[in-house]
Amino acid sequence: MDIECRHRVRTLTTHSAVNHMKTSSQRRHAETQTTSSETIEISDNCVKQVKKVMDKSEDMLRVEVFSGGCSGLQYRFDMTDKTTAEDVVFSRNGVKVVVDRESLSYMKGSTVDYSSELIRSAFRVVDNPLSQQGCSCGASFALKVDNGFKLKT
Repeated sequence: MDIECRHRVRTLTTHSAVNHMKTSSQRRHAETQTTSSETIEISDNCVKQVKKVMDKSEDMLRVEVFSGGCSGLQYRFDMTDKTTAEDVVFSRNGVKVVVDRESLSYMKGSTVDYSSELIRSAFRVVDNPLSQQGCSCGASFALKVDNGFKLKT
């Protein structure tokens, strides 16, 4: 999997009740109502792209948050077939997204999406309720001041 592709994933989630909805508008409305503060959403575009880049059926998309980037924190995406005791696994339509608990604390309530544009295509984390701003490429973000986080020094 190329580096460009690894930087394109954002957040993911699944809700069994939502998966049984018939229309995408019903599904989007239900997801909005049922999103837990400890989950991430996984978009249809993300599911399609992860299925395209999977080498084997055990592969999962790993999303991590690190310090760095234009805005202070950045997302990193990678394909993996391993989890640790600190990981939380979200799934939707046969695709799994893995996020370690510390990274989840910076992105809970977000959506992992895949965006394809004229200039580039990438996984992205969108609608992060804990983010106050981000860079134009969508790879980094800054936390809201009033969210109760104390950054490690």
